[in-house]
Amino acid sequence: MLRLEELTGKEIGQYRMDEICGEGGMGVVYKGFHLHLKLPVAIKFLREEYTEKDDVRIRFRREAKLQFQLQHPNLVRVIDLFEFSGNLAMVMDWVEGGDLEDYMEKHQGPIVLQDIARIFLPVLDAVGYAHKHNVIHRDLKPSNILLKGKEGEEEPMVMDFGIAKSLLGKEDGLRTKTGVIIGTPVYLAPEQWHSTSSVDHRADIYALGIILYQLLSGRLPFEQDSFQEYMFAHCSKDVPPMNQYVPNIPSKLEDLVQKTLAKKPEERWTSCEEFAEEFKRILIIPNIYDSLAEKPRLPTAFEPEIDDKKKKRAALAATLSFSQGEALEKARQRLFLLTIAAGVVVIIGLVGWLVLSPQQKH
Repeated sequence: MLRLEELTGKEIGQYRMDEICGEGGMGVVYKGFHLHLKLPVAIKFLREEYTEKDDVRIRFRREAKLQFQLQHPNLVRVIDLFEFSGNLAMVMDWVEGGDLEDYMEKHQGPIVLQDIARIFLPVLDAVGYAHKHNVIHRDLKPSNILLKGKEGEEEPMVMDFGIAKSLLGKEDGLRTKTGVIIGTPVYLAPEQWHSTSSVDHRADIYALGIILYQLLSGRLPFEQDSFQEYMFAHCSKDVPPMNQYVPNIPSKLEDLVQKTLAKKPEERWTSCEEFAEEFKRILIIPNIYDSLAEKPRLPTAFEPEIDDKKKKRAALAATLSFSQGEALEKARQRLFLLTIAAGVVVIIGLVGWLVLSPQQKH
């Protein structure tokens, strides 16, 4: 079996491997070239350490099949799947440009509302399309939203359905094991921390709410230092209002995002379509763009803090690849103990009130 790093410059069937352009937890992505069609392509290889694992190979093939079935102008297409010398690879459309994470880093701070609408509404449409075809993503984040086109005219392309789940319940032999967290801690809905079996499309809506919060405020609702702290924040902490960071943000936008980030799935928007329709209604309110016409500038002292927190999030994402059973168990225990402690405090307070009330009457 050839090492992935040794494929640069080689021709495999109708594809030429030009250069490695990205790496993830399970795969390495090459920028390649389709020799017959004369087009650039992206070729995602399964890492060598996973090629012998049947469940991972099934998952990789399943990702390719899911993405091939989803045909939408704002979804990255899978156009081929092949195996060579023991290496398994899928071929995707090549998208020239960066991703939404790069975009937000470049623009530092809140994004102008017109640009948010231009980028975010097509993402809602694409993810809603996947939901209608019984597929949820489960790992939506800015780095999984590519942007193509020149500056000021970027079009979003949602990618990486590697941990997507079919709502039809057909897992093609793959089953999630106890203690395995699916997703990235910064964007995980509360229910994803507790049970993967109960997760539905509303977990994607929650993740999209985090992304919209970032775009509007220039910050994440929760900036934590550890896996356990993220779990506690998403499951128990109130979402800080965006007007703490953007004082002139319209209340309608605040309400839109707060509903999206409700702890209980049933209290969120029922679909991406409903989410989008409400967003569009807000966008036609007179003078709504004037209130956010110019991007507020973050204090200079805050910029190093952004870089530091980005590094911490990257480190967390790197350690949270697939199985974090021990960390998850500790986080759940901490949340349970904090809940018990809060209950004890309430009970003590109630008992104290019942004891003291008769005395006060006398």
